[in-house]
Amino acid sequence: IDQSLKAAGAKRTDIVKMTIYLTDIGDREAIARARTDYHEGHMPASTGLVVAGLVIPDGKVEIESIALY
Repeated sequence: IDQSLKAAGAKRTDIVKMTIYLTDIGDREAIARARTDYHEGHMPASTGLVVAGLVIPDGKVEIESIALY
């Protein structure tokens, strides 16, 4: 996410919405902690979804972020 933001001239605080896709609901708490740490007080809106699988076969999480800058 940071590389994409930097390439666009944006920063973490420009993220306004995240969609998080999980393959295991048991990972929700760990992802929530990581998201809190990543955003350092700036919490964009978010949606979490449990899915049967991701494009990367062994993937456990996929995150889509929308930034306005």
